[in-house]
Parts: sequence; C-alpha cells; structure tokens
Amino acid sequence: LVRNAIPDELGGQELRLGFRNVGFVQMLTAENMSELARLLKKFLGREVGIHCLQEPQVSLFRTVLEQEEFVEQQERERRRQAAREHPLIQNILATFPGSEITEIRLH
Repeated sequence: LVRNAIPDELGGQELRLGFRNVGFVQMLTAENMSELARLLKKFLGREVGIHCLQEPQVSLFRTVLEQEEFVEQQERERRRQAAREHPLIQNILATFPGSEITEIRLH
C-alpha cells in the first residue's frame, strides 16, 4: 500500500506522504501506519511522525512502486548494453541481422 505513496516532504520530525488516488489514504490502517513508523525509525534512527495528505497529489516525483519499476528497467537496459558490447554477442548479432536481445538470464 505504501509503495503507492509519493514522498512529499521529510522535514523535522514528520514525513508527509501523498497519493495520486485518495482511495489509498482511506485504505491505510493503524497497523500499516505503525509498521511504517517502525521501519522509518529503524532506517532514520529516530522517531518520525507520519502525515498522509487527504487530497489527490499531482507530483513530478514517482511513487515508491514507480521508482522500483524504473530502477529495474534501468538495470535490464544496463545488462542489455553490456551484452551488446561483448564480442561473442556482437558476432551473433552480426550473423543474424535484425536479431535483438530480449532477455538476459544469469545462471
């Protein structure tokens, strides 16, 4: 649920979270908030209050989920580029014109 949050501000002793869809705010439970507070304390080393904005947010920032997907996509592209630069792969691509690297599996 919190992976759909947009970090709005972390200032002083409070973290402000927004959501593009207000429905997510309504789904937050006391248990969710307590767990988030516990994780923040562990990560930041201090107590932090959490405030969820009640109105839909328009933001240039990515949600946590969008950021995770972005990082994964960047890593896939980095691996493809590294594969393209390998001499063996270059020979294979030259032998089969129009072929492309679609997936990389590490064993």
